Amino acid sequence: MCREHYATQGRTVSQVTAKLEAHYHELSQGRRWIVEMLEKMNQMMERVRRGMGEQRISEQALAVPLSGARGEGRWESIWPVVLSKSATRE
Repeated sequence: MCREHYATQGRTVSQVTAKLEAHYHELSQGRRWIVEMLEKMNQMMERVRRGMGEQRISEQALAVPLSGARGEGRWESIWPVVLSKSATRE
């Protein structure tokens, strides 16, 4: 009887161990997925940050402060605005 008890207990322990190992493997895969997603998000955020910086630089390059008769300290575009013929007719 004692021998049968240990055999049954051994199977139960090995079943629990197998379930724990499977759960550990699932957790490991889940962690790997989360790390990959964080890396992708960090790369996207870096591209967005870089784009915002480039946008600020281009906006600053297109506007300069005008002084004198046109308005002291007023910012305007240095590029001329040309209206199309259809826009002037309206």
